[in-house]
Amino acid sequence: MDYYLRETPHLIAYIDLLGVKNIIQSEDSQISLAKVHYMYEMASNYCFDNSFKESLTFRAFSDNFIISVPLSDNEIDNVKKLALLSSFVSFFQIFCILQARILLRGCITAGKYFVNENIVWGEALVRGYLVENTLAVFPRVILDNSNTTINLLSKRTDIFNYDSFYVEDVDGLIILNCFSKDNIKVFLNNEIFVDDKQKKLVDILQEELKRTENDEKAHTKWKWTINKYYKYINLK
Repeated sequence: MDYYLRETPHLIAYIDLLGVKNIIQSEDSQISLAKVHYMYEMASNYCFDNSFKESLTFRAFSDNFIISVPLSDNEIDNVKKLALLSSFVSFFQIFCILQARILLRGCITAGKYFVNENIVWGEALVRGYLVENTLAVFPRVILDNSNTTINLLSKRTDIFNYDSFYVEDVDGLIILNCFSKDNIKVFLNNEIFVDDKQKKLVDILQEELKRTENDEKAHTKWKWTINKYYKYINLK
């Protein structure tokens, strides 16, 4: 029996890709799988810290992703990891819209966690799932600041430019703002992309809003997303 297996403190992002169950069961499943892998690789390219990229662990099952990074005893190092994980997930959100027209929701939290090639396990995983499943509701990623570790790290604004990543939603929950001006500026200036990327993003949001007019559930999600885009892209 492998008693040497140990849970250790981690930051994790628990992500649910919305509407993907139907895609998996369709003829487009193979194409969508390639797109999802491509989106992860592209988001990774935005994390310029090589040591951070090397410490990331990515696991996917069906329409759920878990992105994790181990915490250390160094608070400053951990704050930087929270900022980088927030940036990574934020860009992943944008790529999902641009490359596959997929919305996502999820949770960034912290806690004991174990991952290897066969197993994902731990309280952080359970907490991430519960927040995503019960509180996220809309296509948004919630920062679990009820978690002691997350709460402490997010208060280090001398290191972590909190307002560049997060906003308070109307229900009081703190959510990742992938449409912040700082994010959009980095995203649009990246040489990987050509043409008018921001116009393409807006066009896709509007097209999906129209496409889903007869699907109330999907339409509500795209309407929520485009409303957030227009609200947050205008914030100073």
